[in-house]
Amino acid sequence: MRLQSHRMRQPTGPVNSGRTLTRGLEILFAVIDAGRPVSVTELSAGTGLHKATVSRMLATLAELDYVSVDPRTGLYLPGSRVVSRLRTSQLESLLQAYAMPIMTELRDESSETVGLYVPVWPDRVCIAEVASRLGLRRTHAPGETWPLTVGATGLVYLAHMPDDELDRLVKVRPLRGITAAQLRERVAEVRRSGVAISRTATHIPGMLGMAAAILSSDGRPVAMLTVSGPMERWNPEVMARFAPRLRDAVSRLSRLLGYEDGRVRGRKR
Repeated sequence: MRLQSHRMRQPTGPVNSGRTLTRGLEILFAVIDAGRPVSVTELSAGTGLHKATVSRMLATLAELDYVSVDPRTGLYLPGSRVVSRLRTSQLESLLQAYAMPIMTELRDESSETVGLYVPVWPDRVCIAEVASRLGLRRTHAPGETWPLTVGATGLVYLAHMPDDELDRLVKVRPLRGITAAQLRERVAEVRRSGVAISRTATHIPGMLGMAAAILSSDGRPVAMLTVSGPMERWNPEVMARFAPRLRDAVSRLSRLLGYEDGRVRGRKR
């Protein structure tokens, strides 16, 4: 896809801060409109800005979570503060169209809330929810953002990542309520089973959840499906019994996205 220029009319007067803002917005809009991971070189060509200027602006935008960078490729994507407000990407629309009927099935069978998250490194953003019909329930509001190092939903993403990427993520989003050694043990478990199950309420008091990853044709996680509810009824034992059903659901969705392996499991690293 060819990047369109987002050159803006420069302000007049004392313009140092205004020019900086204008350049930052040019680059941010170019990242959003690219519709795919994009390089510094492409952004420089598309905006007419020098590569050094683009790199400097991207660093600032990344610190503020307006853009994110894929640590494997060095390519840039919209960050969590942007993605949480944009619900029109083609992949997200496709995921929701495929996932909503299956999410409804999971809600009806579990009686708990089902959420759909996409990774926006180093965070994850909720793009869809099928809420429990019970009075006391977990809610996943579209646009809700959590670090990828938090909860079962983040854990199942980590289990599909190489260890070096996991290490980079932990440096950016520190762990909560778990040590690095414990994280390694949990990741190994999820890589064997393909499902992450919460044992303690690490980020929402009284709520536990389980999650599994939806994989693209190249085997990378493009979304995470989670089922969660109050720990009084949605406890680790109940979730373990429900795990085969969740594995089947993400396998069906992964096949729709071109993943050929019939059964989704974690990766060995």
